Amino acid sequence: METPVNETATGTPAGAALSASGSRRALAGIALASFASLLLELGLTRIFSVVLFYHFAFLAISVALLGLGAGGVFAFLRRDWLRRWSGARIGWAAGLLGAGLILLAVQIALRLPVSLTLNTGNALRLTAIYLVCAFPFFVTGVLFSVLFARESRRVALLYSFDLLGGALACLAIVPLLNTVGGPEAVLCAALAMAVAAAVWADGIGRRSAALALSLALYGWSPFLIWLAALATVFQLVVRVRNIAEHACAPVGSEDPFTHARTTLAGPLARATLAPYWVNYHAEHH
Repeated sequence: METPVNETATGTPAGAALSASGSRRALAGIALASFASLLLELGLTRIFSVVLFYHFAFLAISVALLGLGAGGVFAFLRRDWLRRWSGARIGWAAGLLGAGLILLAVQIALRLPVSLTLNTGNALRLTAIYLVCAFPFFVTGVLFSVLFARESRRVALLYSFDLLGGALACLAIVPLLNTVGGPEAVLCAALAMAVAAAVWADGIGRRSAALALSLALYGWSPFLIWLAALATVFQLVVRVRNIAEHACAPVGSEDPFTHARTTLAGPLARATLAPYWVNYHAEHH
């Protein structure tokens, strides 16, 4: 990843970052943050090529460069403000914030419709996707700029773990895209940032918060919850709804509105039996 800003960017003597958090934890945190950032960049190429258009895949490179560069500039301009915190505290905060911003970025990228039409609304939506997706890289840019500036005497060691994390992301992206897809690969990047926050944490409370976020982002949790529902209440819900929508309906009629019926659903029914207005079943047919 990019590593701008020299020692004067933070106003902190060299050696403060690693000595505050421990060399091994710091190096592991750098590798995880680099892994997450590059995995996010590569995952966004798949998302952009599908939800936008294929030639927007290269937009992910521009987004990453903007975020990393802006983070470095921010670290330089706000060096006096950043001097208040140790490298471990900044790494912990960057990990948690980066994980949350990755989740926000993937939601915005997947849910904002963009077309090739030249109008103000379309331009604003594309700009929103561009800027929101740049925020996670901004956080990484700030973190790396601060750490590399404070540890200028050991910059080669830090940079080697930066490259290690990026290389592992390059090796992981193809299997992830082939097995779980682009959005889930980006969620793995959020998971890596949360784990990085746990590595950087220098207290039980902060480490517990980071680990809780890591568990919440663990890739298989949604699938396990879905399987549990599929094996229990889902079958009952589907059976009850089928009875309400199709039981005793006329057979052989050419009118599609007689094949099923629409049922009235109150707030409780919409939350359990008929989400997303599926009770309008005759209209569906």
